[in-house]
Amino acid sequence: MKKVDIYENIDAEPIKGSAFIQGFAGILSSITQRQDEDENQNDEAKEALKNSSAEAKVAAIRFITKVKFFVARKQFREALRPYDITDVIEQYSKGYLLVHDSVKQVRAGNDEINLELQAIREKMSLMMSKMDRLLVEQKNSAESKTFFILNLNS
Repeated sequence: MKKVDIYENIDAEPIKGSAFIQGFAGILSSITQRQDEDENQNDEAKEALKNSSAEAKVAAIRFITKVKFFVARKQFREALRPYDITDVIEQYSKGYLLVHDSVKQVRAGNDEINLELQAIREKMSLMMSKMDRLLVEQKNSAESKTFFILNLNS
């Protein structure tokens, strides 16, 4: 932004005290010129800073994109690489061991369940035998009471 010097194109006759006014006007114009230069420098510095920060952002984005590309290319190459038979056998054996361990754990759990079921069956059989004995005793006591009552009447 350029400021206009109001005393720049004055063609009037000098009047008394005009030297002071003209000197003051010259000082003001030099101050405004310096301010304009400072503002221009500040604007240029701000634009340079914006440009440099924009360039830095662009450079960072390019760097990240290149890194992603190289990582993806490496993964793609590894995926295309033929399998080594020893690696395949090793992975198969590891998988087999994992399955074998899982089967062992299932069998151990099954054995625990079978033991608990067997204990419950034994308790049930004891309870059934006690119930049978009690029923037989009650039946016998009821028969003996009826015989006693019948014998009293006869």
